[in-house]
This record gives sequence, structure tokens and C-alpha cells, in this order.
Amino acid sequence: MALSPEGTVVYWNKGAENTFGYCKDEALGRELTDLIIPSDRAEEEKKFLAEALEFGHSTFESRRCKKNGSLIDV
Repeated sequence: MALSPEGTVVYWNKGAENTFGYCKDEALGRELTDLIIPSDRAEEEKKFLAEALEFGHSTFESRRCKKNGSLIDV
């Protein structure tokens, strides 16, 4: 996946579809925080996005939410 500087999904590949359960058409244009970020991880996601903007990348492990509501570690 790829995000805009604001956190909007601008690219969503088959890996993201398989992992999170959303097809490309469902994901494109949506805020990642509204799509797969559990509410208790919103502040963490802001930190990761700021890091990516500052350094050009961000590598981390976290918990995310699939379309069916189940949580996965990524």
C-alpha cells in the first residue's frame, strides 16, 4: 500500500487485499485510520506517518484490523 502525506490510501495491491480483506476499490481514497487502524492505535499511526514523512520510510510492527473485524499483527 501507499499513502498520501495526509494518510489517504493512494495505492492498494493484492497483498493488502489478501491481508486486510478490502478490495482496491474499497480502499483507494480512504483514510488508513478509518480502514485498518484500531482506535486504540490512532496516535501510534500518527507517529509512524510523521516518521515516514521526515525520513522517507517507516518500519514498525503493530496490530491492525481486517475488514471482518479481526485483529492481526503486522
